[in-house]
Amino acid sequence: MELPDTLKNNLRIIKTSLSDELFDKLLSDCNNMLMNVIIDNPKDKMKLSWSSDTKPELCKAIYSDYISIIKEAARNNYDPENLSDYLQTTGIFNDTQIQKLCQVYYKQIKTPMVLHLSSIGDSHPCIVDISWRLDYCLKTSNNNYMNNCIYHIKLTTKKGGTISDVDFTCTIEGLHELVYKIKDIVRHMEKLVQRNCGDKALK
Repeated sequence: MELPDTLKNNLRIIKTSLSDELFDKLLSDCNNMLMNVIIDNPKDKMKLSWSSDTKPELCKAIYSDYISIIKEAARNNYDPENLSDYLQTTGIFNDTQIQKLCQVYYKQIKTPMVLHLSSIGDSHPCIVDISWRLDYCLKTSNNNYMNNCIYHIKLTTKKGGTISDVDFTCTIEGLHELVYKIKDIVRHMEKLVQRNCGDKALK
C-alpha cells in the first residue's frame, strides 16, 4: 500500500487542527458516504457536514484523503493490524485516531468495499480456454445461397473466480480481422513492456 506524498503531507499539516471530536464526526460522515456509494443509494451520497468554526475546504480535503486511505486499504485487503502499522509509519494521525479508524474500517467498511472494488475493477476477464467449430453454410432460411464457411467460436473466460463463456459466430473474413487485431494488441503490449523496462533501467 502506498499513498501519494501530497496526501500524507496535507494530513500532517492539518493534524494539529483536527480535534478528536471533529475527527469522529468526519469518520462517521465518510463511512455513511462510502456505504451509500457501495449500495448505490444516491440520496445523501455526498452529504457532508462540519461545524461552523471549521473551514469547509479543510473538511473536504480530509474527506477526500480519508476515502483514499480506505480505498487503498481495501484494495490491498489490509487487516486492522496492517493498516495500523502503515498509518503509524506515515505520522498522519495520532494513536487514538488510528485505532478508531482501523476499528471502523474493519467492522463496517472493509468487506463491502472489497466486494465493491472487485465488481468495478479495471482488470478484464482472462481467456482460459477456446473451442471452435467449422460449418459450411449452403443456404439460409431466407432462401439465400451463401456457400460460405461459418466459424462458431467459444471463449471461456475467468474473472474473480467466476467462469463464463463468450460465444460468437463469424465468417473467415471476420476471423482474419479478429486475428489481425489480436496480433496488433500483442505488438502494442510488447512495446509498452520494452518501454517500461527501459525506463526502469534508467532509474
